Amino acid sequence: MIKHSFEGARASRRACRIPTSSIRDRHRKDVARWALANGQPLTRDALAVIIGTREITAEATIDTTWTIDSVTGLLTWQAGSWCGRHRVPVPEGLGESLSSYVRYLSRNRLLGTGSNTVSQLIEWITDLETDIDSG
Repeated sequence: MIKHSFEGARASRRACRIPTSSIRDRHRKDVARWALANGQPLTRDALAVIIGTREITAEATIDTTWTIDSVTGLLTWQAGSWCGRHRVPVPEGLGESLSSYVRYLSRNRLLGTGSNTVSQLIEWITDLETDIDSG
């Protein structure tokens, strides 16, 4: 009985409820407000994972440089690793939320120097998700 209760509590853990820094928290809130105001698909758990895997720069901001390689890393192993460390399930809709996130960065002129274009990133996210889903 105790084991069952513990498993139920663990299964209900969510990425968006993992404590985070004020820098990450503020960034997540800004992105979520924008997504809601602009009708962009985004889940709180996916956003927590996306931002949770990013470095904080020397200027005390979130690293917003996104390349084909960083997208690949996030979708193939970083999200799973972050979720495993925090004992939360990998959220569904991660790719869709990531596409919305890079749109947010682009439309607010926050996409870091050295990033691929938004269209390249979104095309890569879509293709990579298709490859992952098909095994």
